[in-house]
Amino acid sequence: MPAKTLAKVGLIAVALALLLPWSYGYWLETRRFVPVDKPVSLEAGKIQTEQFQINLREDYNVQIDVDYSADDWRFVGGRILTGRCTG
Repeated sequence: MPAKTLAKVGLIAVALALLLPWSYGYWLETRRFVPVDKPVSLEAGKIQTEQFQINLREDYNVQIDVDYSADDWRFVGGRILTGRCTG
């Protein structure tokens, strides 16, 4: 292979090695992977979020994080109430 052709192939390879990760990183920064991250109350009633946009064609899941520590639960009249037990 001639030296000029080899030099061109090398320059193209170096350019791709620099541009591909940069362009992928830029694209990742423009995506919203978490459209809504907001605490909500699980008491009876209606929960409504503000409007939000997504820019990825993906399935989204709802995750509810609950603190199951024994100090935060109390039973009153057959119902579970959350909050600290006081005496």
